[in-house]
Amino acid sequence: MILAVKPRGIGIGPAAWVQLQLGMAILSRSAGIRRKVANAADHAAYFEWKHENFGNVKDTLTKPALWKQISARMRASEERWHVLEFGVAFGHATEWWLSHHDETIIATWDGFDRFTGLPHAWRDLPAGAFSADGQPPDLDDKRITWHVGDLEDTIGEMEAEHIASGRRLAYFDLDLYDPSKVAWEWIRPHLRPGDILYFDEAFDADERRLLDESVLPAGSYDYIGATVMNLAIEVRSLR
Repeated sequence: MILAVKPRGIGIGPAAWVQLQLGMAILSRSAGIRRKVANAADHAAYFEWKHENFGNVKDTLTKPALWKQISARMRASEERWHVLEFGVAFGHATEWWLSHHDETIIATWDGFDRFTGLPHAWRDLPAGAFSADGQPPDLDDKRITWHVGDLEDTIGEMEAEHIASGRRLAYFDLDLYDPSKVAWEWIRPHLRPGDILYFDEAFDADERRLLDESVLPAGSYDYIGATVMNLAIEVRSLR
């Protein structure tokens, strides 16, 4: 076997050079391994980002465990909550939240989604991923209002008075930056201290861009918790 000659001036030893060459060969032949390496890099960058923005925080192991942390704060507030779910897909999150909280905790639930999947490719998923064939989840709960279509078109249906009382939980799960930015710009004027923001793909560049460019500069926040993918913060004050 002939190995590539180590270029002069590169400060690594022979063993490390061989490992680098082998690693590059493996990456060049396997798209699956390249995706895993890219995902690992994203998670590592997200870990550093959390520490830079919120200090020496500790992660929660699972998403349901993080949801329970959010739930505890909601219950402790002794107020009723209005939930705006930006990105519904098959309704798994909707069902969990409504089945764990009665009307004394969650007063209304507004779910926004195209229900035809992603409008364009995201990460390694193609356009149309998460499609529910245009149909919202079949959940029998009078608190739910579905807003079917592109969020850019449907967010205007919301009446501010509908969520004016109590507190608000904004649940971001649109994956993509552009609709997430539209959702943020709509909800931002209606937020008050004590409201909660949840980001389902905070580890990804799209939601982190929203956080870095729009959300974090808009106010100060208390860290509730995070997993290797998700993030929950509580509004302390807004500028």
